[in-house]
Amino acid sequence: MPFEERHIEFSDVETAAALQRFVRKRQPERQTVALRHVKAVGDGDVLTGVQATGNQGMEQVKLDLSLAEVTAALLGWCFSKEIPIPRQANKRIVFARHRFSLVLEIDVATNAGQGKTSDQA
Repeated sequence: MPFEERHIEFSDVETAAALQRFVRKRQPERQTVALRHVKAVGDGDVLTGVQATGNQGMEQVKLDLSLAEVTAALLGWCFSKEIPIPRQANKRIVFARHRFSLVLEIDVATNAGQGKTSDQA
């Protein structure tokens, strides 16, 4: 069965902004957190999570985020920028060429009759 693969690449600034937005929504005590640096964490070539650092006022902050959290953060960023994301797509995060990418695998036959894609993941 044919499928389409889309890659949405995020700059470091976009990734940090997406994670910051996600953390502020999920953790009310982190409303003033300002994330600046994002580092891929992995086991060999396998991405296992992300470590984000920044500050909250004068206090240094270091957050470890799972791939599920990073995926949710990047999807949220896409929705906020009105980037259409097919509802019925396999979604995963990869780190290549020093950038995070949201990879969407779309079954062409399943999505053929849907017309415009939805922003509901």
